[in-house]
Amino acid sequence: MNGNSGFSFSILIVWFSMVVLAILHVCEAYKTDEILKNQIDFQNQQRTANTPKDKSNGCPQASFRFPYDNRVGDFIRVVEPIPQLSEFTVCFEFTKSKLRNNMVIHYASDIHATYTNDYALNFRSNELCIYINNGAGCIASSFQDHKKYHICIATFAASPVTSYVFVDSILKHIVYQHDRTGPIAGNGVLLIGTDQHTVGRQADSDWIYHGIVSNVRLWRRILDIKEIELSYRDSCFCPPGYLFAVSLRNVEFFGATSPIFTRQCTGSE
Repeated sequence: MNGNSGFSFSILIVWFSMVVLAILHVCEAYKTDEILKNQIDFQNQQRTANTPKDKSNGCPQASFRFPYDNRVGDFIRVVEPIPQLSEFTVCFEFTKSKLRNNMVIHYASDIHATYTNDYALNFRSNELCIYINNGAGCIASSFQDHKKYHICIATFAASPVTSYVFVDSILKHIVYQHDRTGPIAGNGVLLIGTDQHTVGRQADSDWIYHGIVSNVRLWRRILDIKEIELSYRDSCFCPPGYLFAVSLRNVEFFGATSPIFTRQCTGSE
């Protein structure tokens, strides 16, 4: 009798284990399906065609060092006109320090008289935050200190604002900002390494980036997954239709910020 009970109990354990494994398999399959679904949705989004005014293929490479973690005056200002953006892609590479890491990119429009973040990307604690029209959408991140990452963020500034975050060419996150809508205003200023709030206002000492930022590029369209993968594998590869790539030719340096690498790739302007 005891032997039969032990045998039945063993059968029950085996059956329970199989059920648990089946549930885990279903959950993992669902998770994979959701990722694939998101990629398909991303691929099928309507996009704006390139215009004849878009620059030619080939982006220069440039890396910049932000050596201090508390100096308000250390940043780069990009001297490029920015039109109104209803859909766009920002790509860059970064290596953050262990001491401090914060505002990487900040774009402020000149039509605002009060505090705003028309478009900004920053790291705070273990989060990557995307600011659009003064609204924030943050995602948990596990970026290691002193390790280089390639980031591409494709944004549809519709309703809701939707941003697809690619890390090393892999779609990792989708950020929805349901309370934000409308395009990003044009004629503003783009800064790397700090937050200036609005055009002409002093930078904010609470939002200083400490580390290296490389190969910042902006497209007035959504790159597809293949283009993002190729730009990750070859930093000189530049999908057509980009508005600009940040290089020594179109930046102003402030404070101790300095270039540490620059290269004109074949076909770049």
